Amino acid sequence: MIIPFEGGALRPLHNDDKPAFTSLINDRNIWLQLTDGVAHPYTLAHADAFFARVDVVPPYVLAITTPVHGAGRTHQLVGLVGAHPMSDVERDSAEIGYWIGASFHGQALATKALRAIIPYAFGTLNRRRLQARVYEGNEASMRVLEKCGFRREGLLRKAVVKNGRVLDLHIFGLLREE
Repeated sequence: MIIPFEGGALRPLHNDDKPAFTSLINDRNIWLQLTDGVAHPYTLAHADAFFARVDVVPPYVLAITTPVHGAGRTHQLVGLVGAHPMSDVERDSAEIGYWIGASFHGQALATKALRAIIPYAFGTLNRRRLQARVYEGNEASMRVLEKCGFRREGLLRKAVVKNGRVLDLHIFGLLREE
């Protein structure tokens, strides 16, 4: 399964993605925007556990890739995007998460990848609502969500502690009917 978008594609994770994934996610600036469930520093053992956990059908975490030439490869992993199914009373929803490796910033890849996963999340994953949580100060991610049709739905004041800092948490949502 491949979901193409301009300048790249989404696809399931492969075991040979682990070294690139580990290298990209070890960026401290990326880690500062992720939950504390993501270790820092991040090792191949962490990647093994993560890949095993998200190896489901249909996949809800997808590799963001861009074309490369040479070395026998056609695409390189540059980040991840996921539509994590929620449960219980929120079972018709998925939490959207995404990140792009620092050396690939400024190419609109997050926006393109998010636009590509939205129909997949609503269709294949059969979700009615998508939501995203963004920490205070991550204006770039908030712009990506808004460009993709998400609405700012709320602010949870001083709701997050990340790296010793108490931060506001912004909530964004998108409904299938919108």
